[in-house]
Amino acid sequence: MTTLAAANIVLPPKQGVYHAIPLGVIDGDTFRVGYMVEDTVRIFGIDAPAIIGKTREAGILSRNTLMLLVNNQRLTLDILTREKYGRALAKVYDAGGMSIAESMVLAGQAVPWDGHGPRPSEEIK
Repeated sequence: MTTLAAANIVLPPKQGVYHAIPLGVIDGDTFRVGYMVEDTVRIFGIDAPAIIGKTREAGILSRNTLMLLVNNQRLTLDILTREKYGRALAKVYDAGGMSIAESMVLAGQAVPWDGHGPRPSEEIK
């Protein structure tokens, strides 16, 4: 984390609304973006299957769906906080204002999750 003391700016930011360009998708609920800096974003409100272990097949499909949803467009990130791995935990919207979390759930590639309790993504087959 870098702090620009004179302007009291912290990079990457801990919260706020920013426009970003997707740089790469890691899995069905996490991706890399560029805005003021390169950053990793965890989509708030969903859980997608892991790309390893018994959910591997579903995880790959979920990742590919997220790629289609975010590819080649400007996204809006509403960063809520930084989560335990340092990623930005954010509500994410496509260029038309549609929630990426909602789109992933509607596509059957993620399940709603508030981040508390056991991960529900193993329900996705």
